[in-house]
Amino acid sequence: MKLHIFDIGPIKRAVIELSDITLFIGKPNTGKSLVMRAIFQYLREKGIKDIAYLHRDRVFWTFQSLLVPGIARETGSLANYDEKIYRLVKPLLKGQLKDLGFGLVYVEDGKVIPWEKVSSSVLEIVSFLLSVKEGSPVLYEEPETHLHEELQLLMAFVLYALSSTNRIVISTHSQTLFYAIAHLSMLRPTKEELKGLFEDLKVKDYEALAEAVEKANQKEVKVKIYHFTEGEVKEVSVEDAVKGMPGTIDVLKKEFKWVSSLHSKRLFGDSEGAKNE
Repeated sequence: MKLHIFDIGPIKRAVIELSDITLFIGKPNTGKSLVMRAIFQYLREKGIKDIAYLHRDRVFWTFQSLLVPGIARETGSLANYDEKIYRLVKPLLKGQLKDLGFGLVYVEDGKVIPWEKVSSSVLEIVSFLLSVKEGSPVLYEEPETHLHEELQLLMAFVLYALSSTNRIVISTHSQTLFYAIAHLSMLRPTKEELKGLFEDLKVKDYEALAEAVEKANQKEVKVKIYHFTEGEVKEVSVEDAVKGMPGTIDVLKKEFKWVSSLHSKRLFGDSEGAKNE
């Protein structure tokens, strides 16, 4: 699906081809969210239903729905979640989700944890679970927002696995998520190879996720990456992407250079001062 973008925010013109997974990267205020909304509207106009649009306010709205389950059920926001997707995200959850009849609850170590005391990372994962159905397009703005590095890595695996059945569009500032998806599409690890990583991370209930990633590899999932800069959108190949996340690797290099110079000063003193002496 190829989209021609004209005069959206800072972007005058761009061509974006949606693949199995499409990644938007770049600094803030370069048009990523605006293009995401435009894609959502385009899909709606094409008559595509059940679009999972996880915008920046998703955790707030999920939290409100979970606190008032009666209203949530009437509006359909707590309709039955997809069991297949729940099996994929289980490695990201320490506890379990249960429907006790009066509403959805989160249980950890045999105890129900009130939603107002549940961590934001759990709410992020629950927001995803309640929004996404197998086969539906997924538009996901900054999945990393409430997730620790390990959870970002696992969410990248979930999104990659889902791309064998769902078209996925992601905007992100996360190197972890970006590198994981890029390397998965390039290296296509087997289930046994994935097992080594998951066990090293001490992840539980990873079997369904490992199988789904392997299935995505068998389908030869395609990934497209677009770098948003001021007024421009450029495609970046996966081969170039794994060398460094555009717009981020430059900052890290500058930071490393600066920190290295400070270390040198602390260890060896100010070379200019030494010369003057």
